[in-house]
Amino acid sequence: MKKTTLAALLVLAVAVNSDAQKLNSLKEKATGKKEASGGSSSEGKRIAKPFAKDFTDSKNISGAYTIAPAMLIGKDNLGRDSYQDLAKWEYVHEESGKIIVQLNMYFNAEGLKVSMNLVEKYQENFNTRVFKNKDGELWEIDTDVYVLYDNNDKRTTHVFAKDKSKLEAYDLETATAKYDAKRSEINKKESEKMAAKWMGNDTYKAMVGKVGFIKHYSNVSYNRFDILTEKTDVFISTHEIGKPLYYRGYFKAPITAVCGSDCEYNVTFEIDGLKTSRVELSKKSSKWSNNFKKRDADENFFSYAWTLQDDKVWDYAYVYLLYQIKDKFSDGKSFKMKVTIWANRDGVDKEAMAEGTITLVYKKENKDKIDLMMQQFDNFMNE
Repeated sequence: MKKTTLAALLVLAVAVNSDAQKLNSLKEKATGKKEASGGSSSEGKRIAKPFAKDFTDSKNISGAYTIAPAMLIGKDNLGRDSYQDLAKWEYVHEESGKIIVQLNMYFNAEGLKVSMNLVEKYQENFNTRVFKNKDGELWEIDTDVYVLYDNNDKRTTHVFAKDKSKLEAYDLETATAKYDAKRSEINKKESEKMAAKWMGNDTYKAMVGKVGFIKHYSNVSYNRFDILTEKTDVFISTHEIGKPLYYRGYFKAPITAVCGSDCEYNVTFEIDGLKTSRVELSKKSSKWSNNFKKRDADENFFSYAWTLQDDKVWDYAYVYLLYQIKDKFSDGKSFKMKVTIWANRDGVDKEAMAEGTITLVYKKENKDKIDLMMQQFDNFMNE
């Protein structure tokens, strides 16, 4: 039987025809086979023949599940789009004496298969059935009704129902709302439990809700989210403009609990009534967008050690703020800058996650470096 990853199906499910053709070609090269031409048509879509075998299990999870909307699974052997609206599920709780809690989903007659595993802690702690792999998740939102969430595209894509009539009550929009509510409730309960744990860390306890500024990212456990090794004495309150500067936020709860998995981090910078925003500037034009990497929602209680400026990287929102006040630069002049990390959805800042202030000082010994930075930014502005 052919086996594929959920990522391939998820991409195919939302891809334009050309992308689907490319992915199908890759799959054909890997397997040496073409998709079957399929059979019936539904709502103008050519539906592939479903997997023939039916499954049952003692947990009553296995069975035939109708998919809405029909899922694009590739191309048939004539190059036509091939869809599937019926998947056969096989739940394997135990195998060879070992508990494996695995769900296998079959999408066509040839046995195109995606496998996931039950998230046992959700079942045990919240009485919610969730299956997942690295690419996506299936959440049960009603008895034998599941919604598929794409971890890569950050959205729900399909509803699966063992009883087809339940799809009348659960279109994708309604199913998504139910999913959001369930996930938000679990995220909130889990974050409260984890927050209590993190409060046992002296640095987290002192910094929660705040932004800390550092001279180098190595001053903190910059890419670890299971431990905090930094002490509060690494944070600085004054900084010379032109020298490397980094920052890290510490949150009362993860952004997924505060705003949802479809949100992103935004950061704003303020000096003397002037304000710049990473998300806002990223939407300004293509040249601005190319200089901002989207910071997707995660389940962490603190951020990476993000760069404001070093010898190779700028935060363009930060440098743009400096660019707007450059005429005020003089030796010894100081500026108080406020930095706020936000939970942002669809370009709107929903809730402040952390904030901090730092005093920026202009010194003439840094003039050459600052002048070069301002000239380079001026060139960027005039592109």
